[in-house]
Amino acid sequence: MRQCPETYWECGSGECVPLEARCDGLQACNDGSDEMHCEMI
Repeated sequence: MRQCPETYWECGSGECVPLEARCDGLQACNDGSDEMHCEMI
């Protein structure tokens, strides 16, 4: 079940980071899950 507000990404560790932090090249989640499964365009 989603714990984060709609404009946030839920990390695998349960943290919430802003959606713009997802796949931005910088690790925002302690577990690095915000940078996993990103494809370079």
